[in-house]
Amino acid sequence: MKKILSLLLSLLLLFGAGCSETEQKTESRVTTEINEDAIKFKITSNPRADLDVEVAPEITSTYGLMRVHFIDVGQGDCAFIELGNGQTMLIDAGNNENGDEIVKYIEDLQYSDIDYVVATHPHEDHIGGMTEIIENFDIDIFYMPWSISTSYTYENMLDTLSEKRVEVHKAELGRTIFSSGPIEITVLSPEEDTEYSDLNDASAVVRLQYGETVFLFTGDAGEMIEEDLCDFNIDSDVLKVGHHGSETSSSEAFIQKVSPEIAIISCGENNSYGHPDEITLEILKEYDADIYRTDESGTIIITADQNKKISVDKKSSPIKEKAPPTVVSEVKEEEITEEISEDISNKNYVYRTATGKKFHRYGCSYLKSKFEITIEDARRRGLTPCSRCQP
Repeated sequence: MKKILSLLLSLLLLFGAGCSETEQKTESRVTTEINEDAIKFKITSNPRADLDVEVAPEITSTYGLMRVHFIDVGQGDCAFIELGNGQTMLIDAGNNENGDEIVKYIEDLQYSDIDYVVATHPHEDHIGGMTEIIENFDIDIFYMPWSISTSYTYENMLDTLSEKRVEVHKAELGRTIFSSGPIEITVLSPEEDTEYSDLNDASAVVRLQYGETVFLFTGDAGEMIEEDLCDFNIDSDVLKVGHHGSETSSSEAFIQKVSPEIAIISCGENNSYGHPDEITLEILKEYDADIYRTDESGTIIITADQNKKISVDKKSSPIKEKAPPTVVSEVKEEEITEEISEDISNKNYVYRTATGKKFHRYGCSYLKSKFEITIEDARRRGLTPCSRCQP
């Protein structure tokens, strides 16, 4: 315990997580200015060209679609987010045994750095793979509540944060993780300087807004916290259901206030806790939420624009051995879903790099990075065939 307190204190002193309100505002302003410069560079160098779905015409061209990957980590939580400005975010990192697989999943998406990482609370099924994340990616800012656990997993995470000198900020009510243009990411809980008898209730609750589209991530927060959250604007299009669908979360009053179109439940197949609880499922159905579960579908990828056009793609999971095949289903608007379905049904695929002007066969030596694309879409983008592999 003394070592853990010492590590937390050193992180606090190193990055000023306990600064005054004035200092926090100054820090927030400086961070935002730096991030905006980074965004301009990222948009110029790679304007979300890997997404094969057209952006709605009313969206500003410098912003693309947002993708949220609810990675199947069994009985745990992990969400990797490709923001519409080229930045990335990770919320939780599953269990201890999931670390390497999460790293590979993100690397396969061609990322070597993560702009924002949030550890919602220090339970092993949420921070188990976090050490591998910290070791393998360059992280701009790491957020976590100042709650303490005596577990080896938590201690190891703190050690690695200290060793890598990652900038750490306290996740608490009122904290703005990022705010620029159509993107606003804020923390709605826990409250500052509040002690919680249950670590689940100390969970960082994150609201992500992209234009008119809103996602809400609640960690394992229980009904007591949900009652407090009802004081805020929590109306959301997509809800990451609290505590894996346990009956300790997702009260009727809370679900009514959130009014989600889509509810994502991250839990393990045939888990010993009986998650998700039947009462939770009944409440979600009563308020007309479309329910998607990682124990049934594997990894779930949501693609969204700024205007509430959302599609859900259920992928075969790299972690679950017997996940179902890829399915694309209609959620709210036909336009995006039809385009994605059209790409998936067309088997005439080639590959391109992030910034190249050619398209290639799989395995071409010129492919330093690769993104799958149809020949028709490649030609529509103005790409020409590689002279070496002659696709």
